[in-house]
Amino acid sequence: LEAQPDPFDRLEYLDGDGEMLDGGDVLKCPVSNRVYVGLSSRSSEAGVQKLSRLLPNHDVIGVPTTKVLHLKSCVTSLPDGRVVGYDPLVDDPSVFPAYVPVPEEGGAHVVCLDDKTLLMAASAPRTAE
Repeated sequence: LEAQPDPFDRLEYLDGDGEMLDGGDVLKCPVSNRVYVGLSSRSSEAGVQKLSRLLPNHDVIGVPTTKVLHLKSCVTSLPDGRVVGYDPLVDDPSVFPAYVPVPEEGGAHVVCLDDKTLLMAASAPRTAE
């Protein structure tokens, strides 16, 4: 096998001094400069501050996340900028300017395949309506 070129020009590190970020807690909004970070046992306020310094042209917003393991376990950002979430698991929906509650937990776990196609669980038929 041929060695593949490294696709990254820069690699940043969390310094371990309280800076924690878990990928499951980081949600980028595709049509704005917002990046939401779930504040959980895996992602800290110091991690949010570090990410904010690394992304100076973005609004990095810490989101209380106490009811689920990761922020992306309760909300997903859609291609148009709306954030869908399952209310019983979202600590503070008002953090998201364009929040849309869904009636089933699985309805918050969608995958955006492109600007017009979502992949979602068959276990969320009311959300699909």
